[in-house]
Amino acid sequence: MQKRRLLVILLSCILALVMHMGWLLCTPPPVAQAHAFVIGSDPVDGSTIAKVPSVAHITFNAPISTLSSAHIYSLQKGTLVDVTDGQASVSHANPRQLNIPLQSPDSLPEGSYEIKWVAVAANDGQTTKGIIGFDVAVSSLGISGQKVLGPATSNNLYGTGGSRQFTTLSILSVGWDWLVLIALTFWIGLLITENWILARQSRIQSLLERARKRTTSLQWLCLCALLIGECVTFILRVAQMSQTLDSSFSFSSMLAMLLQTTYGMLLIIRLALILVAMGLLYWTRRLNLKNYPATPTPRLVTRTGALGSITGSLSPVTGQLGIVTSATRALNTTGASITSSLKQPTGSNPGKKASNPGKRSSNPGTTRSLTHDTREVARDQESRPGRLAPSQHGYAPIWLALGGLILLTRSLSSEAAQVLQPHASAVLFDWISLVSLGIWLGGLTYLGFILFPLLSAVERDHYADALVVIQRRFTPFQLGSIAALLASGFYLCEASIPNREAFLQDPYGHTLLVLFVLLVLMLIFSWVGMAVLRPKLMRQALFLPVVTSDLPTRRARQSVLLNTGRTLKQVVSAQSIIGAGVLLCLALLAFYAPPIVYPEVNYSASTSQAASAPATQTRQVGDLSLSLLVTPARLNESNTVVLTIKDAAGQPVTDAQVTLTLNMVAMDMGTTQTVVKGNDSATYVAVFDKQQTFSMSGVWTIDVKVARTGHDPIQTQFQVNIN
Repeated sequence: MQKRRLLVILLSCILALVMHMGWLLCTPPPVAQAHAFVIGSDPVDGSTIAKVPSVAHITFNAPISTLSSAHIYSLQKGTLVDVTDGQASVSHANPRQLNIPLQSPDSLPEGSYEIKWVAVAANDGQTTKGIIGFDVAVSSLGISGQKVLGPATSNNLYGTGGSRQFTTLSILSVGWDWLVLIALTFWIGLLITENWILARQSRIQSLLERARKRTTSLQWLCLCALLIGECVTFILRVAQMSQTLDSSFSFSSMLAMLLQTTYGMLLIIRLALILVAMGLLYWTRRLNLKNYPATPTPRLVTRTGALGSITGSLSPVTGQLGIVTSATRALNTTGASITSSLKQPTGSNPGKKASNPGKRSSNPGTTRSLTHDTREVARDQESRPGRLAPSQHGYAPIWLALGGLILLTRSLSSEAAQVLQPHASAVLFDWISLVSLGIWLGGLTYLGFILFPLLSAVERDHYADALVVIQRRFTPFQLGSIAALLASGFYLCEASIPNREAFLQDPYGHTLLVLFVLLVLMLIFSWVGMAVLRPKLMRQALFLPVVTSDLPTRRARQSVLLNTGRTLKQVVSAQSIIGAGVLLCLALLAFYAPPIVYPEVNYSASTSQAASAPATQTRQVGDLSLSLLVTPARLNESNTVVLTIKDAAGQPVTDAQVTLTLNMVAMDMGTTQTVVKGNDSATYVAVFDKQQTFSMSGVWTIDVKVARTGHDPIQTQFQVNIN
């Protein structure tokens, strides 16, 4: 009945998964984005606009928390001046947009501006930063060449303090995340293997009871590692945020991260679930010690099946590993005497030998009576408090629910949750991948390092029986977890990698390739264990009871069986070691984050550019009006400076002597000076050769000094953009 019920559950899950996958074929998968990176801005990075905006906008690929900040600076005479009006704020209509107000646009000069931003992702609590540059009317950066428009240069990924550069904090963060994944995966595998896969298997019940003595302390270790690891990871993320924001690490910053990010709220829930699991472990352990002795009494059972007849204690281990107690010896002696009595002649003719010693006793009534007595002994032993309490099996659903909820909180704060209301398919498949990895990798680790070593203390007659039961129960779950892991992994990979080139050009793709190689190695070892060693083990266990126990042939077959079991243990241990590399790759993937996917926008066509034709600038200085024009205002050409002077009445000034002094704003390119005298015209013209000045694109200053007879000299400055 239980097998049929389990089969129905597995078929239902597979059918639901197939239907969901079919639905996904008709809908494109969401693009998974971790951290928070700029994918657009207004003004556009690298653009030239005509007027200073009142509010600048930055759009990210993921929701950002209110801890994010940005400042706008104006480059004035080689110095960055903060022109931000107040604090940046997250848009109420769009949680992925950051709004930065500026001071009065009319009071801000023309020239170059830059936005220095710091974003704290709401989903995973990671901190990113970058710079967005734009020009108003003219550029004062003095940078030649083609400008890159768009957000491709807005994120600081590989520079000093870049999001993908390894620092002390990032290395520690990856290491602790790896530790948390190891503890979580092993704990999930332990829970599912003990409470679901191998639960209620009477043929290995004593072995599981012995294993639980070890796994109790291991559960404490895993839960403590989870609790400490999550806390340390949180502290490291707060430290990274404080370092990027140039603020001090404090309790207030930790509290802000907890309460103002989705990651912090999910962390609180996850820590609460871990504490509940620790409390439940303490309660069940205390209940077990109160009601049941620490040393179980061995059970004497008689069972006849496909593997032969077994009479005696199921396991001789009752104290420390390998130690046989006197009670066990007594029970084994009792079982041996019962078995030997079955082979002796019947009491009706004690003087004669049995007519056929190879067959059973000629008195079937005696045999049935002895077998009945043996079963009564078994029932009596099973009723003793050495067996795991049946009521404790009721805690298994609670354990599985706690493990599933802890995994769900991690899925909700992973790269799969890329929008405020997470895409259900992305979160579901991320959760399925974590559960499958726990069953496959965590279950193998439990078998290889906990259960298989205990088999060495089991009698050889029972070794094959226990090993066959374990393999028969674990193999279907292993196959199911591998299939679910591959299906969910391919879905998440398709959502994370926008194109094939990312596998070779992006560190996230490089890590994915290494992860694929490790998974292939695990699949190869799994195939060896399931397709080669398991059938071999079944055959050896099946033919072992055919030979009498006192013959050398049986001992040889037992030796071969033990060698096969050791090989299986080595294969399982190798998969566990490779699995540690898989978990390290997962920690690195969380650090690198998927490649940034930018929207397909033609920024060159949509950007508001300043007029390319030279513009005339007019200044009122004293009682004179000065108008200056530089043409064609281009690099590597001869440029002409035309200055027109008029008095307060609008009449041309023809008798002035004008001194023009030229230099660059961003850097000292050498001063060029010339004097132009009046020639009965209001226009004063000076021609500069391309080798003389204007030798670099950018903003140049032209200092104008006007001297007239009988008047005080006046002086002003113009700025022109040379492209």
